Amino acid sequence: MIRQLARLPLRRFARSRMAWLSVASWSCVAVASAWWWHRSGTSAPAGRALLSAYATLSVPLLCSALAAAVARGGSLLSAANVLSGFGARSRQVALVHLGVAAGGAAGLCALLACVVVAVAHGPGDPPVWRDLFTSAWVGALAGGAFCSLFCAGSCFGKRGGGRNFLLVASWIGGAGALGSLLPAAHLRSLLGGGAVGDLGQRASALALALIGCVSALVVAYRARDRN
Repeated sequence: MIRQLARLPLRRFARSRMAWLSVASWSCVAVASAWWWHRSGTSAPAGRALLSAYATLSVPLLCSALAAAVARGGSLLSAANVLSGFGARSRQVALVHLGVAAGGAAGLCALLACVVVAVAHGPGDPPVWRDLFTSAWVGALAGGAFCSLFCAGSCFGKRGGGRNFLLVASWIGGAGALGSLLPAAHLRSLLGGGAVGDLGQRASALALALIGCVSALVVAYRARDRN
């Protein structure tokens, strides 16, 4: 049943030129930034590349594009209702949409992190294989959290405007009280940036997982309201 329900969001992403363009564009930005840091001669270029374009632009915008693709650029609830009209439970359909988007984002962000590390790696960075492993799981965790959050935002507003609100909030939230509720500051912390308040890196990893879980609960609740 879940496999059948997953076909629609997968097809939507596969046919979305805007999603593919966004993924390709922001991936190129991250890789170009990695190459620039590698050529700059600074210490720990891979770490700097991950903290700059990758974490600041590529991850949130790539995840937003995936969330928008499965929601057909609008409300996730409206997009999910296409299948609920054929007897599928609205909540289950919405959660499958979230799972497809978040799973795709996790994989893409992990892969992109590895490419950035491979291109930018230089003096002062950890051993390359350890850096690749760490960056991959951090990217996967952050990608899943970001995309789940944006899917939850897509459940608010006639055209899923909550998604764009959360995207902007992730940039201006900083590392304070607001930032602790959003994935961006935790991603930077795990990549070697400043800590989020008094939280250590283990707490930031748990926070990303919690953001993903809470986002899924929000989607489930909002989908139930539409039944």
